[in-house]
Amino acid sequence: MEGQLVTHSEKHSEQKSNEIKVVFGDINKNNVEQMRQLNNLCLPIRYQDGFYTRIILKLRYGKFGK
Repeated sequence: MEGQLVTHSEKHSEQKSNEIKVVFGDINKNNVEQMRQLNNLCLPIRYQDGFYTRIILKLRYGKFGK
């Protein structure tokens, strides 16, 4: 699924400016800290280090949206 483009357009409008393009990419050792920071800022819970390790090792499913 690396680099797969997923789009969503508002159904009640046909203007291109309302289209949102999202690309999902793998979470890896180079960007896992970004995920940790996003989770800390957006979620009311804190995940332990093992949670992020399992994502890097592909033992848990995880993708980033760009």
